[in-house]
Amino acid sequence: MFCSRLASIRRRLNFLGDRKTYLVVGFVSLALLVSLVFSKLNSTREQPVKNGGFDANFQHWTEVATNPVAVRNPNTPGSAPSAIFPQFNVTSKLDDTSNCMPQDRVGRSDPFVFINVPFGSDGYIEQEMWVPWSGGDLSFRSWGWEDYSFQFNLSGIVRATVSIVDSSSTEHVLSIFIPPPMLIAGNPDVCTGRFSVLLSFPLSDYAGQTVRVRLRATSLTSQECCGTLAIFDDVSISSPTLLQDFGAWIVIYRNELLAIIAAIVSLILLVWRRSRKSRRDGGQVIIFASPSPRFPSYL
Repeated sequence: MFCSRLASIRRRLNFLGDRKTYLVVGFVSLALLVSLVFSKLNSTREQPVKNGGFDANFQHWTEVATNPVAVRNPNTPGSAPSAIFPQFNVTSKLDDTSNCMPQDRVGRSDPFVFINVPFGSDGYIEQEMWVPWSGGDLSFRSWGWEDYSFQFNLSGIVRATVSIVDSSSTEHVLSIFIPPPMLIAGNPDVCTGRFSVLLSFPLSDYAGQTVRVRLRATSLTSQECCGTLAIFDDVSISSPTLLQDFGAWIVIYRNELLAIIAAIVSLILLVWRRSRKSRRDGGQVIIFASPSPRFPSYL
């Protein structure tokens, strides 16, 4: 029985002493690590923005009124508000009497979102999303509705803001702009013939983070009364290739990755040195030492 146990121990040590085995184990460990990373990156490579074209109405988006304004009928003193602004809506056409759409949208019938903010009201829509490891660019199209009308002495010009809200709820403004108006109110109305603006912003500062993209609209003054629309469409974040994401992930987690690789290499070197020492000793293992070893009678 003792001899069989000793042989079993030697077989295990011979296996552990095989340097090729440990090299294979090391490389397999690295391969598994890379495979897990690629699997994780591949699972997050779908478009970060959900429903960026608003085909599903406001699904995945949140509407927030930050400065609501109640509008009353001036002809009925003391009446209840006839409307409360801002108002949020998804449509493919603003009205049936005018076709003053941006030149780059002529012939399109897909929906877009607008925020109506007359009389100094203010509101925004936002969506939580994950920014790719390589950052990518946030892009969207925007335009407005009514320009200043000399005939009626009224304006629908609004101010739009795009910002990123990080994980600590800190808002970072990327841009403040005036969406180009498409209509001058009059008798008859006049189309401006403008194009929508395509805006794009790098998100490298938020790579690998979960953030909220916020699109805000507000009146320039409390006098803007009509057609005060900020319109948004085609919201997206550019999708990088898998290799771009992998390269960015390595850069971000290079210290952790180097620590893992160093641990695997150290383990391989440690076992390899013990393997060499074991081979120099003839592969023999001393279980116990005694001037005159005696074995129990039952062995």
